[in-house]
Amino acid sequence: MFDKNGNQHSIRDIFESCVNEHGPASGANYFNNKIRDLVEGVADVNDGQPQLRPEDFSLKEIYEAVGPSTFPVTTGTLISKKVMDAYTLASKKLDKLVTPFDSNLEVDRVPGMYTEGDLKPIRPGQPYDHSGDIKEKYVQVVGEKRGAILDITEEMVTFDQTGIALMQASQFGERAAQDREKRGMLTIQDATYQGDNYYAWYPAATRVALYSTSTTAPHRHSNQVTNALAAWDDIDAADKLLGLMEAENGDALDIEANVILVPRALKTLAKRLILNTQLVGGSNEEMNPFANAVEVIDSTWLDKVSSTAWYWGDFKKQFVEKVVYPLQVMVKNMQDNQDGFERDIFASYKVRHYTQVAATDFTNVVKSTGAS
Repeated sequence: MFDKNGNQHSIRDIFESCVNEHGPASGANYFNNKIRDLVEGVADVNDGQPQLRPEDFSLKEIYEAVGPSTFPVTTGTLISKKVMDAYTLASKKLDKLVTPFDSNLEVDRVPGMYTEGDLKPIRPGQPYDHSGDIKEKYVQVVGEKRGAILDITEEMVTFDQTGIALMQASQFGERAAQDREKRGMLTIQDATYQGDNYYAWYPAATRVALYSTSTTAPHRHSNQVTNALAAWDDIDAADKLLGLMEAENGDALDIEANVILVPRALKTLAKRLILNTQLVGGSNEEMNPFANAVEVIDSTWLDKVSSTAWYWGDFKKQFVEKVVYPLQVMVKNMQDNQDGFERDIFASYKVRHYTQVAATDFTNVVKSTGAS
């Protein structure tokens, strides 16, 4: 095993040195921590940069050096590094559209407060009104656990298929990122895709269509137009509708859009409409009122639902992402159970996350179906 500076290291020598110094049990733990530090980096060593890559190791060499009991944990450091690196590097446009919150509940009631009247003046020495017209509302958010298992088989160790194992680990990380992106983008659209429902809005635990022209509670106001994205006045129609949004007591919400979300089919047009200082198709004297006003975000997961629909608003104010736990890589020694015995699996790594995107309200994002 060589590091990036060309220095040779022996896994067996490092492991035996740790065991001799700290004893069998503590030595194995110390060894695994040392491997983790080499792969992930330590703040006060080498400027915090990793000294070794997962590719610098050999599954066969690790197994022969540390034995079956320590092998899953040691190898798990390499697998976890590849999974997490691939997950981190994957495109995450969803991060710009949702506000995360931590949860330890299967079902969350995300609260909101609203008033039917204004705050009241308080005379000196007089109490504040505890009851007043304050009412409680909530949106229900139910999380979903998702994951898959990567197996390290006897053949991967015997024939030293380290590269294949690490490639699979990277693919698991990419798949996890793509899965989160898919579910989040479909939920923002409140879509049904391939027979599965990705509904976003559950006021008082009841599913209600997020985008609608309805003015009946719980909507109260339309948040949907039909303008095809073609010129600045189409954006203006969505922006004017956004400006009409009110709280339950009739107060103006004064929502300012910061993102236009479009399918890939409309990406180029949207950028022309937003990034040009002059109106598209207009004379040089006509200034674009929406020039650089918002960020253009596109996603092919919009094309899967509609190649004409687009969205305008403050997405982070409307959409949350419940996080029971973020992406995790968990290890299991498979040699000690029936499945490992029957299938010659030396170790298994569970890649999983427990998250859910949901809408807290309907007032912060306007949808255009692009139908006219």
